[in-house]
Amino acid sequence: MNQSISSFTLSNGLQVIVIERPQSLSVSLSFRIIAGSIYDVKGSEGGAHFLEHVVFDGTEKYPSEQKLSGLIEEKGGQRNGATGKETVEYWTKTMIEDVEVGFDYISQVLLHPLLKEVDIEREKKIIEQEINVFTADAEKYSQRAIFKILFPNSSLGKFNTGEIRDLQKITREKILSHMEATYKAGNAVLVICGDVPLEKIKNLAEKYFKDLKPGNRVAPPSAESLPLKESVIEYRDIGHSLLSMAFKTFPASDPRKYALDLIQSILTKGRTSRLFSEIREKRALAYVIGSYPIYTRANGGFVIRVGVTEQKIEETISVIKSELKKLTIELVSEDEIKKAYIMMKAHQAFILEDSLKKASYYSEMFCLTGSIKNLEEEYSLYEEVIRNPELIRETAKAIFAQDPAILILKKKQN
Repeated sequence: MNQSISSFTLSNGLQVIVIERPQSLSVSLSFRIIAGSIYDVKGSEGGAHFLEHVVFDGTEKYPSEQKLSGLIEEKGGQRNGATGKETVEYWTKTMIEDVEVGFDYISQVLLHPLLKEVDIEREKKIIEQEINVFTADAEKYSQRAIFKILFPNSSLGKFNTGEIRDLQKITREKILSHMEATYKAGNAVLVICGDVPLEKIKNLAEKYFKDLKPGNRVAPPSAESLPLKESVIEYRDIGHSLLSMAFKTFPASDPRKYALDLIQSILTKGRTSRLFSEIREKRALAYVIGSYPIYTRANGGFVIRVGVTEQKIEETISVIKSELKKLTIELVSEDEIKKAYIMMKAHQAFILEDSLKKASYYSEMFCLTGSIKNLEEEYSLYEEVIRNPELIRETAKAIFAQDPAILILKKKQN
């Protein structure tokens, strides 16, 4: 899959990456900053997420949420933001002819938000409802709660939103302090994906982002290394239990991630994957089986999730541990690795057909690793693992020899 990726740097240090997408009717912008929830200081939990909300409530040029949203929506475009553990992303997707609207929009929320007290108080109520929504959804809650036992006593273990009790501690001064510490050109990246001439992008980037303050990348906090444990949460009226088994791994820049991606595919991608076959097809223990990696600049994790009846939890855990142990002892066959690679490669290709997902993919890669690899370079690294199956076994040993963190959500007893 050939693709052209170019980059340039503004005088303030902002890295701009351009992904050509010939004949595309849309263009997507992803502006990502290393300013996620793990950079919330003590007493300001949820501040990074809160800031990402309130910047959309009005700017100097567009002084209300309606006027600011209308800038994009009147052109039929899309826009939003998201706060993760490591990064905050602001994005737009517009028609090609409206590309400047995307630059204008993102520059306004980054450089000229009003952050009015009345908006801050209103957002507290809105985010309280957001917290209520995900805590009421067992699937969403388990995906967030696993961090609490995988990275206890650290900022990684906290909810990105903070808890409801944290909202009342949020002040304009605190979110401004977070913005001033992290919203800097050298701590961010802008990725554009579409069929827009490079010279035009250079002119727009200079016009709209030259006033972003310079500054270096913030240093990543490290999570304290503590023994992992099992946590059982009785959770309202849940029809079945949710089991999450998580392991600490390594940062996003570690080359072993390519072996781990293939391990994930071997375990849970497709009906012929090992855990799907053993847990669902052979034993009928569960309907849903999945897994996903977690990557930050300093830490990582790998989570296996299964929806299972309470009576079958122990048997399911035993099956998972048995399959993981096999990966640490036996070499995976060349055919199975190749099949896992094809599954993973196809899944990635389907995602990257979308210009926004592609822009977001590369903005995250740059923030987490400090560099960009095109698809051909990434594929060559996966193919190195295929040629040397011992890398799979060694990576599995490094991860699965440790005791996992286990989270079980089960129906609350009356």
